[in-house]
Amino acid sequence: MLVWFSSSTGLPDVAENDAWANPRGLAVRFFFPKGSAIDLVGQPVDGFPTRAPEELLRLLRVTSHRTIAPGAFELYLQKKPAAAILIASIPSTPRSFATERFSMLHDFVLSGPENGISIGRSHVQPKAGPDRLTRRQANDRTGNFLTNEIIERVSTGGYDVDLVLQLALARDWTDDISTGWSDNRREVTLGTLFLDRKARDQGEQIHILLDLARLTPGTAACGNPMLHVRNAAYHTDFRRHMAADPGDAGAVATGLAPSPAYPFPMQRSSS
Repeated sequence: MLVWFSSSTGLPDVAENDAWANPRGLAVRFFFPKGSAIDLVGQPVDGFPTRAPEELLRLLRVTSHRTIAPGAFELYLQKKPAAAILIASIPSTPRSFATERFSMLHDFVLSGPENGISIGRSHVQPKAGPDRLTRRQANDRTGNFLTNEIIERVSTGGYDVDLVLQLALARDWTDDISTGWSDNRREVTLGTLFLDRKARDQGEQIHILLDLARLTPGTAACGNPMLHVRNAAYHTDFRRHMAADPGDAGAVATGLAPSPAYPFPMQRSSS
């Protein structure tokens, strides 16, 4: 298993005590026999500002021009109250990456024995629940305090978090990541993730392609078009990194089983 932590904005030098660095990100890769793997990517907000790819493009455009045309961004939020609510719900800076709860957003179908299926979305959550800082507390931290803290934590005994599957209700739209789920849904603990050491080569992470569509037997996507868009963005970013610095990434990037083809039917949960 490999785990990545990240801050928002996409800027590698953003200060970790800066409010603009929220929400934080988490990526987990599970390795399986015969070169297969599955990647999960999450963030603390249980939902996404847009439901459709074209809406995401509009949001990115007004956001990128926020400093020169702030009125356009505010007007967008007025027309899209659901997006405004989600953006306003971005949590404050975590005390540690280890004390943040991460939602993986997309819903998946899990097939079990005797043709049984479950539909749900996964979360990584600390056993004691999220623990976050106030703005004043964050300002008193250094610009790389989260990185330093997590390195020290895994180097002095490690820590564990739960991987939880939140099961969908019959009324849930499983192809829409713009709507968060309330806490009244049943949760099943799939297992515990134990982090006990830092990766030897931190720079190697740019040579690893996260692929949200690479699924293992018994799992299937629930038809969300945003999964395809997010995955395409990861692939584009990876190709740009490789064009700039190919290095020896071949074995790391292509040594995994190829992603299966997956359809995008509009689907409602039936469980």
